[in-house]
Amino acid sequence: EPEVYRFGEIIIDKRQVFFSTNLSFALVNIRPVVP
Repeated sequence: EPEVYRFGEIIIDKRQVFFSTNLSFALVNIRPVVP
């Protein structure tokens, strides 16, 4: 699992990704809430 994901020039923190496969990933579009 990578530490960060890239979407074009945008760097996405791995904490924002809630599902990933070899070909795709799904992420939240706002900062995730950490208890």
